[in-house]
Amino acid sequence: MLANLDRKKFLELLNNLGDDDKEKVLAAAQDLHAQVVVAGISWEDLLVPDTEEKKSDATNEAEEEQTGLPTESDSDSKELSEEERQEALLLIKKISELNVSDETIKDMEDYKIEIEDEDGIFESMDLHYLRSFYKRLTS
Repeated sequence: MLANLDRKKFLELLNNLGDDDKEKVLAAAQDLHAQVVVAGISWEDLLVPDTEEKKSDATNEAEEEQTGLPTESDSDSKELSEEERQEALLLIKKISELNVSDETIKDMEDYKIEIEDEDGIFESMDLHYLRSFYKRLTS
């Protein structure tokens, strides 16, 4: 479930990080992280684009494709088993029941739609995200 970042919304959330209301700050941080993960980018990519490093990564990926070795994106984009789909739906339910922002609840609803849609694009990387997100919220 790759999505483009909404720059205006992203900047608004960044501005909320300085708010005196700790709940608002936490919700903004969680939403920012969720948007970055869903967009399929890292904070390093977002904040410090290093063209030389990207060229090196592209070269390594091309070599892996030639040798037949799996790339990181191969495992992240694999289709989920029925058991994994059920785990994802359970995590979505649990996360939605926690004290999370409306934006996070909307993201969870979007994930659920993707999982239930036969043509949906909910993938392994999305399940990994849900696992780690739930773990962070409950620790």
